[in-house]
Amino acid sequence: MKETVKASEVAKDASSEMPFFVRSSKFRHVYGSPVRDDQYYKNINITKNAHDATFCAVNPKFLAVVTEAAGGGAFLVLPLSQTGRIDINHPRVTGHRGPVLDIKWNPFNDNEIASCSDDGTVKIWHIPDAGLEENLDEWLVALHGHQRRVGFLEWHPTAENLLLSAGFDHQCILWNVERAEPVSIVTCHRDNIQGMTWSKDGALFATTCKDKLLRVVDPRSARVAVCCKGHQGPKSSKVLFLGDNQHLLTTGFSRTSERQFAVWDVRDVSKPLKMEGIDSSSGVLFPFYDCDTHVLFIAGKGDGNIRYYEMVEDRPYFHYLSEYKSSSPQRGLGMMPKRGTDVTKCEIVRFFKLHASDGICEPISMIVPRKSEIFQEDIYPDTAGATPSLTADEWLSGQNRDPILISMKDGAITLLPSITTYRAMLDEKAPDIIPNKTPELDALIEQLQQPGAFEQPTLDVPKSSYRSPWTAPEAPKLPPTPPERGDSSARLAFVQRLQQEASSNGRKEERTLSAAFVTRTSSTPVTLKKTQSIKLEHDSISGETLDDTPRDADDDPEQQEDWYNGGYRAHYVGLR
Repeated sequence: MKETVKASEVAKDASSEMPFFVRSSKFRHVYGSPVRDDQYYKNINITKNAHDATFCAVNPKFLAVVTEAAGGGAFLVLPLSQTGRIDINHPRVTGHRGPVLDIKWNPFNDNEIASCSDDGTVKIWHIPDAGLEENLDEWLVALHGHQRRVGFLEWHPTAENLLLSAGFDHQCILWNVERAEPVSIVTCHRDNIQGMTWSKDGALFATTCKDKLLRVVDPRSARVAVCCKGHQGPKSSKVLFLGDNQHLLTTGFSRTSERQFAVWDVRDVSKPLKMEGIDSSSGVLFPFYDCDTHVLFIAGKGDGNIRYYEMVEDRPYFHYLSEYKSSSPQRGLGMMPKRGTDVTKCEIVRFFKLHASDGICEPISMIVPRKSEIFQEDIYPDTAGATPSLTADEWLSGQNRDPILISMKDGAITLLPSITTYRAMLDEKAPDIIPNKTPELDALIEQLQQPGAFEQPTLDVPKSSYRSPWTAPEAPKLPPTPPERGDSSARLAFVQRLQQEASSNGRKEERTLSAAFVTRTSSTPVTLKKTQSIKLEHDSISGETLDDTPRDADDDPEQQEDWYNGGYRAHYVGLR
């Protein structure tokens, strides 16, 4: 009689012969380590705004947190060493007439921070090294251009003094902060912008939108380079570049409200490289990426945990590492730049978690366990420093450059990358836009590609609204015939007369210079101050501004007179 062999025994023998591989990774055992209770920042009146932002920004010097404020907007700025209980009357940054929606530190100046608000403005502030001793309401620059509230900010990663803002008027504006003027206006979005991110070298930026489309935009030409369908759920979606110009990561919701994230190759966006479901919670997912270690962190608003993954170039594109768990839900998170982490503790990332109900900001360190206390070169490659690679004018001229790298061991500059001219990210064989093959999306893409679809509108002086209750004063009466173009003395007398008429009206209110004057009337940089009387700037008094008459108005006296009237009115109303 033949012996029968059980199927379970056969399977057991087969499995014993199959090799078992364990993927090697330096970050497989990364863990989250909260600080001691006495290192918390306590008694902070954290904002309860429902806007989908992190409400926290941090750099190696300061911690900034958006707070509740009555009758306007404010945020708190604290030196990192000022832990413990914070005085309820601690000085704050005020000056916005509506709630503050987003704040971002300048990556090349640890004392400079940008804020945007429900009042439709973007403002730049300078924080002293010792912190604030009284409420700060004098800004360096006020940027007016959005017609509705401004929701998100992102500094350019390599060029100094370039700031990208996204408003609920469906526009993205790239600002030259030094001159307080917009250099590019992107009008391709058809609904509210939900998230945006720069590529590593700042050649492109990507956005997610309420219309459920993912876009990659060339900021110099203000045109869409790539567009595709993103997450199809009804809630907010976020996006970031994965350390290069070719791969994107998005977080969002499915049609069934399942939270998910996806990896995309911008050279072929017909479908994501991989999409992973997480859970069915309702909180918006915020992604954070450390491009030095290639570790991705995903934290949900209202969650108490932080998941982290290791990203790889080939399939499966990411590997789940672990999860930091906490019983306290988070309202927002701030991520310390890599140059501010503690290398003696093998800390690769440090988060600052805003508790949803306790008024606490809790630092959390992500640590690679190592027994040795010496500097670990394998987990601390050279990272981006605080030195800009390009000036704003160099970048606008078409130059691209990777960030200047510094050593994490001693802070010395280790790499000065070469400057390259601008070139398209897609290869010659790839079309400008590679959508999913659906008739609806093809029709939209065809509409976006029509001539004039991305023409930049002219910024007007901000209109009156309930958020900015002010009335533009009437321009003084001008002489019927402006001075001749070549008569400098007569032109100077003409300007001085306008100055006297303006000052005689007795308007000595505190006003800031709008971007409308700089862009429409003068190409000369104007020094901006918060407090100044109604008067003409030095450039105008010397006659330099009035010499910038448009070419098409040179031969037509009526057009020239209209230009003088319009130019002076823009200057006069701009001081608001």
